[in-house]
Amino acid sequence: MRLSPRDPNLSYWLQFVGNAELQLNNYPQAIDNYRRSTTMNPRYPRSLAGLAAAHALSGNLAEARVYADKLKEQWPDLTAEQLLKRFALQSKRGPSPLSEGLRRALSLESH
Repeated sequence: MRLSPRDPNLSYWLQFVGNAELQLNNYPQAIDNYRRSTTMNPRYPRSLAGLAAAHALSGNLAEARVYADKLKEQWPDLTAEQLLKRFALQSKRGPSPLSEGLRRALSLESH
């Protein structure tokens, strides 16, 4: 899929692509798309959540927590559980990779 570099919503589309890559367990590609999204829109919380999740699932918890902390800074009144509920994708088939990774990045479970 090609995305127009002039699309004013490109940061959102990149986040969607990041979600798809995360779902496919393509963590480096997911990280790249989320990072490109946050470069264009540094405070977009869904891309920050994606970066936290992708880094956690790829085994880089230190980097995952950096993005989890940025997410917490934007939403200081929400607990880690509330952040997870707000930004993680929910599925009837069980926890999504975004949910699992964000849970780890927010230190809600030990892995």
